[in-house]
Amino acid sequence: MRYREPWSLYPRKSKPGGSTVWYYRTYDESGQRTTGRSTGTSSKTLARDYCARLYQEGRLIPTPDLLFEEYAKP
Repeated sequence: MRYREPWSLYPRKSKPGGSTVWYYRTYDESGQRTTGRSTGTSSKTLARDYCARLYQEGRLIPTPDLLFEEYAKP
């Protein structure tokens, strides 16, 4: 069985001729990929360090969005 990292990194350019920002994607409980989230860095090394720090703190995988009906409960 192949080992899979808890996150994957990919670059995205902001505009033509603009700077490159690194984004990361994680996997949810069912194994599906989540939407990309910005690391706010233009360096792959800094992006990897950012993700590793979030992973150690337990904040890498985002919590599910709160539905309005759950928010409106007393």
